[in-house]
Amino acid sequence: MCEQSNGKKLHIIYAVIIAVAVIALFAPGISFERSIFDDHMYIGREFNLVCTWENIIRQLSTPVLKLHSPLVTYTFMLDKLIWGSDLMEQGCRVQNILWHLTAMIFLYFTLCRLYFKRHDGEKLYMPQTAALFAALGVALHPQRLESVIWISERKDVLVMALGMMSIYFFIRAYERNRTSIAAPLLFLISFAAKPMLFTLPFILIAGMWAAERKFEWRLFLKRAWPFLAGSALYFVINFAALWQFAGGAAENTLNPVSIQLAARNYCLYFGRTLFPVPLTPFYTLFEASAQAWWYLAAAVAVWAAVLTMSFCRWRYRDVCCFIVLPLLFAYSMAVAPVVGLKVIGNADFADRYSYLPGVPIWIMLAAFAVLAAERFYGKRRLIVAGGTCFLLFMLINTILYFPAWRTKEAMLHRIMAVDPRNPVGLALYAGEAYEKGDFPAALEYVSQLDARNKAYELYQKSMTAMVLIRRAHVEEGMKILYTVFMDKEWYKLKFAPNKFTREMMTTAAGYYIKNRHVPGNLQYAINLFTMLSLIWKDIDMIESLNYQAIALIIGNRYAEAEKVLLQALTINPDDSNLQKNLSSVRRKLNAPPAAELPKQNRPAAE
Repeated sequence: MCEQSNGKKLHIIYAVIIAVAVIALFAPGISFERSIFDDHMYIGREFNLVCTWENIIRQLSTPVLKLHSPLVTYTFMLDKLIWGSDLMEQGCRVQNILWHLTAMIFLYFTLCRLYFKRHDGEKLYMPQTAALFAALGVALHPQRLESVIWISERKDVLVMALGMMSIYFFIRAYERNRTSIAAPLLFLISFAAKPMLFTLPFILIAGMWAAERKFEWRLFLKRAWPFLAGSALYFVINFAALWQFAGGAAENTLNPVSIQLAARNYCLYFGRTLFPVPLTPFYTLFEASAQAWWYLAAAVAVWAAVLTMSFCRWRYRDVCCFIVLPLLFAYSMAVAPVVGLKVIGNADFADRYSYLPGVPIWIMLAAFAVLAAERFYGKRRLIVAGGTCFLLFMLINTILYFPAWRTKEAMLHRIMAVDPRNPVGLALYAGEAYEKGDFPAALEYVSQLDARNKAYELYQKSMTAMVLIRRAHVEEGMKILYTVFMDKEWYKLKFAPNKFTREMMTTAAGYYIKNRHVPGNLQYAINLFTMLSLIWKDIDMIESLNYQAIALIIGNRYAEAEKVLLQALTINPDDSNLQKNLSSVRRKLNAPPAAELPKQNRPAAE
């Protein structure tokens, strides 16, 4: 590498290039469909976006889709204040683009501060052109579409921006032999959006290792201890929640299947960064096989080769030991939270998870380009042309992938085009067809699911039953639903779309209430609403409390139901369903109607 230039003018020019490229590429997505899949969970409930102190405090303890991310909700509150309801979705995507741009600008300036020491101690900084190459590679990569265009993935761009700012201030303070206050503070704030930066302390240690040409653990601990303490504190405070969020049941613990999955993802995240074809919004869920062990063998072989070349005496030992090895370690730490040892949610692989892990890979590419230009000085133009062509390859793939995010239907079409047997796509298509009343299509889609998988089997049975009920074959459909609810693994129905699951369970509960004269039917209805309350607890607290109250009402426990409904009304006092249920309960208790609630139980919404 060559010594860092002091050309502030070139810094400004390159920052403008990054800004123009990011805005020009992603701006067309601002006008895409109003919301996609999970977006309504973040911006569809306007009472959650009311900017009051009570609401701000409540968001600290209110999870969205099982994840506590109050900072994300606060940014959506800002969107609501600026854009109002009519332009809310477009404003959300504007802010997503701005956070992504912020992350990439700080990434560029961070890369310009990276250096490598020669034998004589001379610092060789990454050239500005190489830093621009790496920053554009991360910024314009087709995998970024998922994080930038998808409104509910605000947490990705927000965490990445905070992470890049934290790394930048850390490196700046490290160069001056000082301790930064801003760096660990930004790191800690990122946990309020998503725990993606949990392993950042080890990434910083990898950077210091490369810079110092030796592993001085005392120095590293001295510099990184605020980050290590922050990660440890977050882990201790949130251990139970993280375990539950990651599905802490036995099915997700360390076992041969999870090891295979982690090895596959470790290789795929690396490979898709370099060759992002084909991409799809949702990928087929992992299935263990003998071939999957080849991923583990490949990962072990790469590590063994790098370690061997790092400690053997040969011409490029320093390159391997102080560039490749630290960057490979940094990639491993960046990908560790999402590699799959603990499956998060319903996706075991997603492009949005490659956001941070892609950075060390692009730094490695930039470093190789710079070293090749020094080694083969006469081939510099060829190397620059090759790097430019590689960036154009990424840009073209991004442009071609862009239409897949235009609408929900376009996303589903892309999923099935890449893999017609994708169970996620089949399940979503079946849910869409059912919602539109196209029952033959819904049954056709679910029939293609592999019934050997319990989740798919339950979904097939549930869809068959609901179609029979919608076609007025109620008794026949209820017999099938009864077998579903009696299955000890019924909870795997979380694989099904939320709307379908809710309609199925409320329909069954309504049937049991209507036929309450049959012994045990009322208890079945109570159980179903209790199940719904548990399912929706980490999805929508108001819905969860309402279902809990309905279960109590069916069981004639009116006083308890009143308390639950009042608790729900403190979150959204204008909810008509809650008010109606509370009025019904108070009539049973001979209490004042909902309109005469005490003022403190009816907080005003702005």
